[in-house]
Amino acid sequence: QESWMERGWTGTSKPLWVWVQPPYLPAAARCGQRNILVEAEVQREDLLGSQFQAYHHVLNDFPLAISEAEDEEFGALKTSEPETWKQRKIDSWQRVFEVDWQGENYSLQPAGEATLQGVL
Repeated sequence: QESWMERGWTGTSKPLWVWVQPPYLPAAARCGQRNILVEAEVQREDLLGSQFQAYHHVLNDFPLAISEAEDEEFGALKTSEPETWKQRKIDSWQRVFEVDWQGENYSLQPAGEATLQGVL
């Protein structure tokens, strides 16, 4: 996959974190108190989107299981095969980027229900 620089990105050298959907609207009482709301139209290929709730699995070092059965499998592997568990856990984190998820609502939420965050 090509990088942003290879595609001709000339913007900031630091990533910008954004809410994708549903639109994030700060509480009216806090507007003007260190909050800025910026709307932008961005090409989908310029955005690395992820599911906000699922990202907490990565932050907390948990596997990102997509079903109860897989969650139980992860639990069994943790004690019986810790190295396999560790690698499968890390591999499962790629699912955080499934913004168009159509499967079971377990650790990932189906498209249209998930709160999406992104990096530009």
